[in-house]
Amino acid sequence: MRPGFASVQVDGQNLGVTPLFRQPLKAGTHQLELSREDGTRRRQSLVVTANRETTLVVSW
Repeated sequence: MRPGFASVQVDGQNLGVTPLFRQPLKAGTHQLELSREDGTRRRQSLVVTANRETTLVVSW
């Protein structure tokens, strides 16, 4: 993984490494976890509304 990038999991499923674009998620509340090679982790809830695009920008 390149410095400054993070691996992304949503509801325990690995989605890949940032940056990620247009990942299909069902409407509802999801648990997001980002982790970097240095062990830094961020966890938060993400609310997705049906038929709407949701953007999330995380600053470390």
